[in-house]
Amino acid sequence: MERVDLNPPTDAARRADAYASAPLLNCLLREVARPVPESGDRPVYRLPGTGRLLRVRPGRRPAEPEVRADGAWQPLSHAELVKLVAEELRAHTGLPGDDLPAEMLDSRDTVAALLAARARTLAPEDPYLRSEQSLITGHPHHPAPKARGGGPVAAWLPYAPEAHARFPLVLLGVREDQVAGEGDTSALDALGTAPPGYR
Repeated sequence: MERVDLNPPTDAARRADAYASAPLLNCLLREVARPVPESGDRPVYRLPGTGRLLRVRPGRRPAEPEVRADGAWQPLSHAELVKLVAEELRAHTGLPGDDLPAEMLDSRDTVAALLAARARTLAPEDPYLRSEQSLITGHPHHPAPKARGGGPVAAWLPYAPEAHARFPLVLLGVREDQVAGEGDTSALDALGTAPPGYR
Protein backbone atom coordinates (compact mmCIF):
# COMPACT_ATOMS: atom_id res chain seq x y z
CA MET A 1 0.00 0.00 0.00
CA GLU A 2 1.28 3.46 -0.89
CA ARG A 3 2.26 5.71 1.99
CA VAL A 4 0.12 8.82 2.39
CA ASP A 5 1.44 11.90 4.14
CA LEU A 6 -1.26 12.58 6.71
CA ASN A 7 0.93 15.29 8.19
CA PRO A 8 2.66 17.05 5.28
CA PRO A 9 5.22 19.74 6.13
CA THR A 10 3.55 22.85 7.48
CA ASP A 11 6.32 25.18 6.37
CA ALA A 12 5.17 26.62 3.02
CA ALA A 13 8.63 26.49 1.44
CA ARG A 14 9.13 22.83 2.38
CA ARG A 15 5.66 21.97 1.09
CA ALA A 16 6.39 23.71 -2.21
CA ASP A 17 9.70 21.83 -2.47
CA ALA A 18 7.98 18.50 -1.79
CA TYR A 19 5.14 19.14 -4.24
CA ALA A 20 7.54 20.30 -6.98
CA SER A 21 10.01 17.45 -6.40
CA ALA A 22 7.51 14.61 -6.93
CA PRO A 23 6.80 15.15 -10.66
CA LEU A 24 10.46 15.94 -11.29
CA LEU A 25 11.46 12.65 -9.64
CA ASN A 26 8.74 10.76 -11.52
CA CYS A 27 10.10 12.09 -14.80
CA LEU A 28 13.72 11.34 -13.92
CA LEU A 29 12.95 7.82 -12.69
CA ARG A 30 10.79 6.95 -15.68
CA GLU A 31 12.89 8.50 -18.45
CA VAL A 32 16.51 8.19 -17.36
CA ALA A 33 17.27 6.34 -14.12
CA ARG A 34 17.99 2.62 -13.97
CA PRO A 35 16.82 0.60 -10.94
CA VAL A 36 19.53 -1.05 -8.88
CA PRO A 37 18.36 -4.62 -8.11
CA GLU A 38 17.73 -5.65 -4.51
CA SER A 39 18.25 -2.17 -3.10
CA GLY A 40 15.95 -2.55 -0.08
CA ASP A 41 12.89 -0.69 1.17
CA ARG A 42 13.95 2.58 -0.44
CA PRO A 43 14.65 1.96 -4.12
CA VAL A 44 18.04 2.98 -5.45
CA TYR A 45 18.55 4.12 -9.03
CA ARG A 46 21.70 4.61 -11.08
CA LEU A 47 21.80 7.76 -13.14
CA PRO A 48 23.57 6.53 -16.30
CA GLY A 49 24.90 9.87 -17.49
CA THR A 50 26.84 10.66 -14.32
CA GLY A 51 26.94 7.24 -12.64
CA ARG A 52 25.50 8.69 -9.44
CA LEU A 53 23.18 6.72 -7.18
CA LEU A 54 19.81 8.20 -6.21
CA ARG A 55 17.53 6.88 -3.48
CA VAL A 56 13.89 7.93 -2.96
CA ARG A 57 10.88 7.10 -0.87
CA PRO A 58 8.84 4.94 -3.25
CA GLY A 59 5.31 5.40 -4.48
CA ARG A 60 3.26 7.25 -7.02
CA ARG A 61 4.70 10.46 -5.61
CA PRO A 62 8.35 9.67 -4.88
CA ALA A 63 9.85 11.85 -2.19
CA GLU A 64 12.82 12.47 0.06
CA PRO A 65 15.52 12.16 -2.64
CA GLU A 66 19.03 11.34 -1.52
CA VAL A 67 22.23 11.05 -3.52
CA ARG A 68 25.18 8.86 -2.57
CA ALA A 69 28.22 11.03 -1.88
CA ASP A 70 31.32 10.51 0.24
CA GLY A 71 30.12 7.04 1.28
CA ALA A 72 26.79 8.23 2.72
CA TRP A 73 23.31 9.20 1.58
CA GLN A 74 22.91 12.98 1.37
CA PRO A 75 19.38 14.48 1.30
CA LEU A 76 18.64 16.78 -1.63
CA SER A 77 16.68 20.01 -1.47
CA HIS A 78 14.55 20.89 -4.48
CA ALA A 79 17.26 23.27 -5.76
CA GLU A 80 19.89 20.53 -5.38
CA LEU A 81 17.61 18.05 -7.15
CA VAL A 82 17.19 20.50 -10.05
CA LYS A 83 20.98 20.83 -10.28
CA LEU A 84 21.39 17.04 -10.19
CA VAL A 85 18.77 16.54 -12.92
CA ALA A 86 20.35 19.23 -15.12
CA GLU A 87 23.80 17.65 -14.76
CA GLU A 88 22.40 14.18 -15.46
CA LEU A 89 20.51 15.28 -18.55
CA ARG A 90 23.54 17.17 -19.86
CA ALA A 91 25.71 14.06 -19.41
CA HIS A 92 22.99 11.73 -20.73
CA THR A 93 22.06 13.71 -23.86
CA GLY A 94 25.13 15.82 -24.58
CA LEU A 95 22.87 18.88 -24.86
CA PRO A 96 23.18 21.91 -22.58
CA GLY A 97 19.45 22.30 -21.77
CA ASP A 98 20.14 25.60 -20.05
CA ASP A 99 16.48 26.68 -19.97
CA LEU A 100 15.13 23.58 -18.21
CA PRO A 101 16.52 24.32 -14.71
CA ALA A 102 14.95 27.78 -14.82
CA GLU A 103 11.60 26.22 -15.77
CA MET A 104 11.86 23.68 -12.93
CA LEU A 105 12.60 26.45 -10.42
CA ASP A 106 9.79 28.58 -11.85
CA SER A 107 7.40 25.66 -11.48
CA ARG A 108 8.36 25.31 -7.81
CA ASP A 109 7.90 29.05 -7.25
CA THR A 110 4.48 28.82 -8.89
CA VAL A 111 3.51 26.02 -6.50
CA ALA A 112 4.70 28.16 -3.57
CA ALA A 113 2.59 31.10 -4.76
CA LEU A 114 -0.45 28.84 -5.20
CA LEU A 115 -0.05 27.38 -1.71
CA ALA A 116 0.26 30.86 -0.20
CA ALA A 117 -2.83 32.07 -2.08
CA ARG A 118 -4.85 29.00 -1.06
CA ALA A 119 -3.93 29.59 2.59
CA ARG A 120 -5.56 33.05 2.36
CA THR A 121 -8.68 31.96 0.45
CA LEU A 122 -11.64 29.76 1.26
CA ALA A 123 -12.20 26.85 -1.08
CA PRO A 124 -15.51 26.97 -2.94
CA GLU A 125 -18.38 25.05 -1.37
CA ASP A 126 -19.42 23.55 -4.69
CA PRO A 127 -17.73 20.12 -4.99
CA TYR A 128 -17.34 20.44 -8.77
CA LEU A 129 -15.54 23.79 -8.48
CA ARG A 130 -13.42 22.46 -5.63
CA SER A 131 -12.43 19.51 -7.80
CA GLU A 132 -11.64 21.71 -10.81
CA GLN A 133 -9.47 23.98 -8.66
CA SER A 134 -7.58 21.24 -6.84
CA LEU A 135 -4.71 20.49 -9.22
CA ILE A 136 -1.82 22.16 -7.41
CA THR A 137 1.04 20.16 -8.86
CA GLY A 138 0.12 19.57 -12.50
CA HIS A 139 1.11 16.56 -14.58
CA PRO A 140 2.70 13.86 -12.37
CA HIS A 141 5.51 13.04 -14.86
CA HIS A 142 6.48 16.51 -16.11
CA PRO A 143 9.71 18.08 -14.82
CA ALA A 144 8.17 21.56 -14.62
CA PRO A 145 4.38 21.13 -14.68
CA LYS A 146 3.50 24.51 -13.23
CA ALA A 147 6.08 26.72 -14.98
CA ARG A 148 4.53 30.03 -16.02
CA GLY A 149 7.45 31.39 -18.01
CA GLY A 150 8.95 33.35 -15.16
CA GLY A 151 6.30 36.05 -15.34
CA PRO A 152 5.37 38.02 -12.24
CA VAL A 153 2.96 36.27 -9.89
CA ALA A 154 0.64 39.28 -9.92
CA ALA A 155 0.11 38.82 -13.68
CA TRP A 156 -1.33 35.29 -13.47
CA LEU A 157 -2.42 34.61 -9.87
CA PRO A 158 -5.75 36.49 -10.15
CA TYR A 159 -6.72 34.03 -12.93
CA ALA A 160 -5.29 30.81 -11.46
CA PRO A 161 -8.04 28.30 -10.70
CA GLU A 162 -5.71 26.52 -8.26
CA ALA A 163 -5.72 29.70 -6.14
CA HIS A 164 -9.55 29.62 -6.01
CA ALA A 165 -9.59 32.64 -8.32
CA ARG A 166 -12.90 34.11 -9.40
CA PHE A 167 -13.26 36.73 -12.09
CA PRO A 168 -16.02 37.91 -14.42
CA LEU A 169 -16.47 36.27 -17.78
CA VAL A 170 -15.47 38.53 -20.66
CA LEU A 171 -17.12 37.74 -23.96
CA LEU A 172 -15.35 38.22 -27.25
CA GLY A 173 -17.34 39.76 -30.08
CA VAL A 174 -16.67 38.46 -33.58
CA ARG A 175 -17.53 40.39 -36.74
CA GLU A 176 -20.68 38.90 -38.27
CA ASP A 177 -18.99 38.45 -41.66
CA GLN A 178 -16.26 36.37 -39.96
CA VAL A 179 -18.52 34.02 -38.01
CA ALA A 180 -18.52 30.44 -39.26
CA GLY A 181 -20.43 27.79 -37.43
CA GLU A 182 -23.78 26.44 -36.58
CA GLY A 183 -25.79 25.60 -33.55
CA ASP A 184 -27.92 27.34 -31.01
CA THR A 185 -26.13 30.38 -29.56
CA SER A 186 -29.14 31.72 -27.65
CA ALA A 187 -27.56 30.90 -24.28
CA LEU A 188 -24.53 33.05 -25.15
CA ASP A 189 -26.69 35.75 -26.72
CA ALA A 190 -28.62 36.01 -23.45
CA LEU A 191 -25.43 37.03 -21.61
CA GLY A 192 -25.25 40.40 -23.34
CA THR A 193 -25.68 42.36 -26.52
CA ALA A 194 -22.81 42.53 -28.98
CA PRO A 195 -22.04 45.85 -30.67
CA PRO A 196 -23.66 46.42 -34.09
CA GLY A 197 -22.05 44.23 -36.77
CA TYR A 198 -20.76 41.71 -34.22
CA ARG A 199 -22.03 38.47 -32.79
